[in-house]
Amino acid sequence: RLQVAYWHERDDLSARADVAQALCTVGRYEESLRAYRECIRDFTGRVPDDVMIYVTLNYAKVLTKHAVAADAVDVCEPLLEKARRWAGQLSDLRRGLRVSVATTLSYALYRSGVIARAEEVTRLGLSWLDAITNAAVAAQHRIQLAEMLAVILYRQGQTDEALANIEACARDCARLFGDAHPITREANRNLAGLRSGASLVGPAAARQREHEAVRS
Repeated sequence: RLQVAYWHERDDLSARADVAQALCTVGRYEESLRAYRECIRDFTGRVPDDVMIYVTLNYAKVLTKHAVAADAVDVCEPLLEKARRWAGQLSDLRRGLRVSVATTLSYALYRSGVIARAEEVTRLGLSWLDAITNAAVAAQHRIQLAEMLAVILYRQGQTDEALANIEACARDCARLFGDAHPITREANRNLAGLRSGASLVGPAAARQREHEAVRS
């Protein structure tokens, strides 16, 4: 059914990208990657650049999680340089998009073992958050970056800064979403785990454990 949808919607980027993501969801990673590559090949120059960046980031995420993270780094580094060159009054879309580029690249770098560069890119993403006008959107980006930075710092033995980072994130989540919201509860679990000296328990930590298992 996915193949029928893919070929039926050859001129619809959104439909084809949805099929590529669906293939990933059902565990058909090689087919997903191929579908994403074909989308990028067929639509670059035909649709707005921001749309292609979004699709390319999703491709990079599949590469990072299910293929070769270093390949995702090669895909994302040019996107980061492009985002750095954006000047003037940025649209809300671009403000969020450049943070997404930093988030995706930092994870790929971490998975590739390039820790210093991963920290640099994560901090760059955090520095861009204040420009996002929607506070809830900014907070959702921040929890991802805060977890990533905490994992990086924790791995390097910088537990005090990791703790301060997660504390600030948990406070912001509680202020924006309330104590009962799943995002706030996750941030608080990460904080409790770090305070007790245990591993982080959020998505970033799960990715860290997965990465370390692969390396071992």
